[in-house]
Amino acid sequence: MTTKDMQLSVLILKEVKIGRRKLSNMPFVLDSNGYPHREINEYLLDNETLLMKRDIEQTVTPKARQIVSVYNALLKLVTQEKEFRPYAPSSEANDDQSLSRAYLHGFWLSVNQQMLQMIQQNMKMRGDVMNNTINTHISVFCHFLFWAEHDRGLCEGLIGVNDLLGRSDVSYRIPVKKPQHKSKAKFSITWSLESDGTAPKPKGMIKRHDNAYKELMTKGDDEKSMILGMRDLLILRVMREAALRREETATLDASEFCQENPIFSDRGDYIYCRTSATKGVRDLRRFLCPVDLYFDIQNFAESFRLELVPETVYKQKGYKPSTKLFLSTTTGTNLQPGSINGILKPYNINPHSSRKVAITEIAMGLIELKYSKTECLFILSEIAGHSIKSEGKTIEQHYLLAQDMLKESPPNSVSLRYKLDKAELRIAALEKQLDKQS
Repeated sequence: MTTKDMQLSVLILKEVKIGRRKLSNMPFVLDSNGYPHREINEYLLDNETLLMKRDIEQTVTPKARQIVSVYNALLKLVTQEKEFRPYAPSSEANDDQSLSRAYLHGFWLSVNQQMLQMIQQNMKMRGDVMNNTINTHISVFCHFLFWAEHDRGLCEGLIGVNDLLGRSDVSYRIPVKKPQHKSKAKFSITWSLESDGTAPKPKGMIKRHDNAYKELMTKGDDEKSMILGMRDLLILRVMREAALRREETATLDASEFCQENPIFSDRGDYIYCRTSATKGVRDLRRFLCPVDLYFDIQNFAESFRLELVPETVYKQKGYKPSTKLFLSTTTGTNLQPGSINGILKPYNINPHSSRKVAITEIAMGLIELKYSKTECLFILSEIAGHSIKSEGKTIEQHYLLAQDMLKESPPNSVSLRYKLDKAELRIAALEKQLDKQS
């Protein structure tokens, strides 16, 4: 039997019923023959979902994938791709298949600190993930083991805090220490890798942006408030889909999106535009605007933009319409950068988080198109408008996080999700019309 045959995987169940409660998109761990891993599934359901009430999609599912990732790596480490006859801890196993299954499902009972540290170093040597990500994988796996021993009593001497004064006969194979004062963690790991700084965290922000898109697409009960919702949605889209800074977004010229002969990228999916202001330099910079976004902005600029200018402003003697794209409903001139913070605040989004999301999602797209790491970092630096003098550490963090996110669950592109949401809203509107006519 090879390690290829001995692997766990995560299946997403669309709906799980627990009594009267329904859980959607619940992760379920099983082996390659379809047998569920009882202890891991119990931990994910009973502890993480029902007891701790963690978000299934944002927290429980990533934890399931992290546990399975470490579990499979440990199996590969031990078996080394060799044929072997595994020892089965269960006396009920009476054939090769049952022996193999019993070994696979009970393998976690034999793990020790040295094995976990070898996995830790193997992940680090690959160089495709950050230290913080490796530490998270090991920590999540150890929390499963800690739950199994101290909450469920499924094992003894596997993981815990060793008594240095000799008052206990138990010596744990995976020694941990007590958490720091006021910490909510059950323990801390002393042999974690050195942190590589504060990594970008757009995972939860992606969901916030998706929710904001939906809310803004349906915002407004009258014409002016609907136009205001349209403006705010385009502001968010420009920062998320084109990675513009707050200052660059606030000062965009409407004419950039009304070009007679726009210049398309080689693949035809972007149009080159220019900012009116940027960070740290006087010269303007070019940026790539997705084609769909470009023409949505063009429609707004030509048909709705000036509707936001207040009557008290455009009736003033000598009034000249502003050339800027996003106008204030108070002054009729371009929005101030601080105003953008206020627009996004109700959705728990800040402008810089939109830029982080943009760079990470663009990185995911480039990786899926098979660009090399060097090519990705160069393209991302250009898109982000970073100086040539920049060492590129921030961009590399986004690149590594994008790799992690693709391994966990490849998402739909931003533009595809937007089109789907738009189509759903259109269908709902048509259904209402049909109901009125019938």
